[in-house]
Formats: sequence, C-alpha cells, structure tokens
Amino acid sequence: MYNSTDREFIQKDPKAGNVYETLTQNGYIYCGDNPLYYIDPDGCSYISTLGNA
Repeated sequence: MYNSTDREFIQKDPKAGNVYETLTQNGYIYCGDNPLYYIDPDGCSYISTLGNA
C-alpha cells in the first residue's frame, strides 16, 4: 500500500523475500529498486520488462 501524500509505502509486501536475492529481503522496495526495467503486476513480486515491446 502506498501513501501518495507522503510519498511512501505504508505496508510491507505480504510475501517473504528470496534468500538468494538481497533486494527482495526489504519489504518496502518496489520492483527490485529498478522500476524502469521491472514491473510488479500482483504487488508481491517483480518481473522483467526487457524483451517486451
């Protein structure tokens, strides 16, 4: 959940992070901290947009 007035996430991701991917351990990071290359369609995990037109 995001608070657009304060520009901050107010709720952590409900899914626990992957122990092999450091950025997923922080429940407040959006799209692996790189929203230009990843999307988060379900709000729980991100996927790459590279190779998509």
